[in-house]
Amino acid sequence: MDIIVKSRNVHLIELPKGLKNKGVLFSSDWHFDSKHCDRSLLFKHLDYALENDYLVHSNGDIFDIMGTKRDPRSGNGSIRSEYATGNYLDAVTEDAYEKFKKYKDILFFNYGNHETAIIRHNETDALKRLCQMLYGVSEEDWRKRLGGYSGYLVFKFSNNQGSSVIQKVVHYHHATTGGKRSKGVLNVDINKGLYPNADLIVRGHIHQKWHVPVGDASWVNPNTYEMFFKRQDHLCTSTYKDGVQDGYEGFENEKLFTKSILGGWWADMERSAGKVKVKISEAY
Repeated sequence: MDIIVKSRNVHLIELPKGLKNKGVLFSSDWHFDSKHCDRSLLFKHLDYALENDYLVHSNGDIFDIMGTKRDPRSGNGSIRSEYATGNYLDAVTEDAYEKFKKYKDILFFNYGNHETAIIRHNETDALKRLCQMLYGVSEEDWRKRLGGYSGYLVFKFSNNQGSSVIQKVVHYHHATTGGKRSKGVLNVDINKGLYPNADLIVRGHIHQKWHVPVGDASWVNPNTYEMFFKRQDHLCTSTYKDGVQDGYEGFENEKLFTKSILGGWWADMERSAGKVKVKISEAY
């Protein structure tokens, strides 16, 4: 698998010629450094992905990093004890490197609101630094594994000669808020209209978990003039952080957040008979 940077938020995943199957774990909101991150579940999924050669897409908020002095969302005792040092951000970033270096060949990151908040308020880019530690300080190296707050992943399947090419297009965005009753599902039709060329649309941020497959409006093949319908799969990738716990205290409880179904989504892509079909299943 070769990742080619087409622009800073468009990455081409060029698969080996003749490869017929590729799996991806779509996930987000790991909040890996939070006391409430279910690390056993997270590393269970990462280990499975590593053993089975899945690409792991972390769609923002790999970090929680709410323990800085300027962050009103956390208080004393809300961070993990190993990070209660005078160099909090360094401690979190260096620990992330130690925890994720085993998986570096299967990971792809992009920004979430927790990473961009650190940039705004503390003038340091923790996610970029992590990618530099994992992949090298040259922009040519780390840029292959780091996208923006939104962007595209394009998976390229080709036959053994490389003459027949099929591409699957994924549009990701860390997302904004979602209604408490709609769980963000009302954005499906909006996103369908905004990104009609995407085969999968992946969203995070709101810690909700759903998969909505939709059929787009009919298209006409400009070569054969035949009509066809395009399938589009919409994923909301939930989280690995249970901030609600028993409801006693904390930011999530003060905001009356609902309890999240943890994990992400497995997407198994298979090339057959001139098409690439995608099977979606829950990672839990």
